Amino acid sequence: MGPSPRDRFLRNIALAVLPSLAAPSCRCDTRDSNSRVFVGAPGTSSQGFGVMAAKGPEIWTIDGKPFEIRANYFVVVGGRLQFTVDYLCADRCPEFAGLSEDAAFAVAFPVMKYAVDNGLYSRTTVRSGTEPMKTELIGVAITQQVNGRERGYRVARTLEQVRATIRAGGPEATPLARP
Repeated sequence: MGPSPRDRFLRNIALAVLPSLAAPSCRCDTRDSNSRVFVGAPGTSSQGFGVMAAKGPEIWTIDGKPFEIRANYFVVVGGRLQFTVDYLCADRCPEFAGLSEDAAFAVAFPVMKYAVDNGLYSRTTVRSGTEPMKTELIGVAITQQVNGRERGYRVARTLEQVRATIRAGGPEATPLARP
């Protein structure tokens, strides 16, 4: 019997992102009791693997509304560990032409807040060599499907920026610095 549709989906995400996100000397120890899908085996090396501990698809309920999450995973961006959520925004999507960074953050904020409030970024231990890496960034790939084509916008903030925005009551109340 071949891999399940979920396993094929996760493998395809990894293969699509691998060429641009290689993270040498990273180790991903998955300890997720809700999923049997692992990047390599638990506690073994996944050196050179760009996407680590991929999980999804799933529906997150945020403020009583369903949010379609295609996947969430870890990547190393500029030497910093980022927890990334691939969010299919459907009818909540703004027009991407001329979209500002601040407007994209406002669209991504509920997803970032959910990930921080629920500690999703801490579900996996990632190591560089023997040292554990601390998740520093939360990223959201906002994706929209129109007429069979996909468009997207990526936005990222540090964990502290997301927490400060949560404390302030949302992105409208917070000046937004780039990570």
